[in-house]
Amino acid sequence: MKKFSAIALTATMILSLVGCSKKNFDGDYNADIDLSKIMASTIQSSLTFGKGSSQSFDGAYTAEVDIADYICDAIQSSIEDTLGSSDYEWTGTLVVPMQLELSDGEFTLSIDGQTTSDNFKTFISDNIEPYMVSVFENEISSEPSLSGMTLDEVLEAAGYSSIWETMGYESKEEFIEDYLDYFDTSNFDEETSGEYETDGNTVTLKGAGTDGSDGWSLTSEDDTLTGTLDLSEFDIDEDTEISFVRDDSVNMASVIQDAIASSQGSSDYEWTGTLIMPYQLELSEGEYSIAVDAKTTLDNFETYINDNIESYIVSIIEKGLASNPDVEGMSLEEVLEAAGYSSVWEAIGYESKEAYVEEYMANFSISDFEEKDSGEYEIDGDSITLKDVDAADKEGEDWALTYNEGNLEGSINFSDLGVDEDADITFVREAEE
Repeated sequence: MKKFSAIALTATMILSLVGCSKKNFDGDYNADIDLSKIMASTIQSSLTFGKGSSQSFDGAYTAEVDIADYICDAIQSSIEDTLGSSDYEWTGTLVVPMQLELSDGEFTLSIDGQTTSDNFKTFISDNIEPYMVSVFENEISSEPSLSGMTLDEVLEAAGYSSIWETMGYESKEEFIEDYLDYFDTSNFDEETSGEYETDGNTVTLKGAGTDGSDGWSLTSEDDTLTGTLDLSEFDIDEDTEISFVRDDSVNMASVIQDAIASSQGSSDYEWTGTLIMPYQLELSEGEYSIAVDAKTTLDNFETYINDNIESYIVSIIEKGLASNPDVEGMSLEEVLEAAGYSSVWEAIGYESKEAYVEEYMANFSISDFEEKDSGEYEIDGDSITLKDVDAADKEGEDWALTYNEGNLEGSINFSDLGVDEDADITFVREAEE
């Protein structure tokens, strides 16, 4: 009996030792994953900055529309109906200067009426006498009874001292004044204002469509706005192309916006700090439960943005300004002040950093970071395999972790966050009370 008892005791001890050789993984584990490095580029690509994300059109523009051909046709038509035709080619230009000011979504469009009136008078004065002489000479040449006579001889024979007297005027100057009254050059002095909208490289001046449309659309290219001008306001039933050229004077607001647009997404700024995503893993009697502390992750995400966003935006603007010779030697603060901005936030369309971060974080919620799953686990030596994991971007796959000095180590992928690389993860076992 004693022999059998000793054998039984020995067997029990052996079985006990065998059981002790199998590691016990049960317990609570925590892992803090720092997403700051692997997420930095993804975050940067998702950041957009109001005004700077598109082309800036604000500034002062001028255009010069030459309506000489149209006015020439109108004058010839009115005269030839009563006096006769002419082959005379009118010379010179009749320029209508126009100014366009764009600022913060509003426009002012004006015509320099006085300059237009002066140009009109000069154009008529330079051409009307040789034109009228040509008309009269054509009529004389077509009349057999006047064959061989010059215009002066015909005028003298008719008792006129000049061609102007034949039309009831004392002089060329009186004739021109009458024409200026006929065309009512006071109509040239005009100003229109309102709001403008942008779409790509197109600017639409709302309410400025002279053809009955809701707005006047201009296309931007190389600091020039081009469109079609309806000339009906000049009593001309035709359209012509018009090009508004941005003034040579440096528009600092546009300089800032262009700097943002050209450098956005290409900053050399190195984001600092951490962006911790806390994981909890519980193992108990062959079953696991894994979850992410989504609330803490979202708070950490906002802190990470808050700590880096201003420096990042400053680096973007400074990089864009560095290639602009118009602001060489000027600091960012000097350029912002010259542009009328009190901060970089105003330059991108926000009142403050807080307003920008609030709008950006509104794109995210706790549910974006929530992960939770449970199931069975298996043990094989120093390895534990969580079966059919639907968390940590596993999508139903098994997740193998290795036991090392009381902790569980493995790798994790964040492709669901737009990051195509793996990161190491270590679950640290909580001390038992």
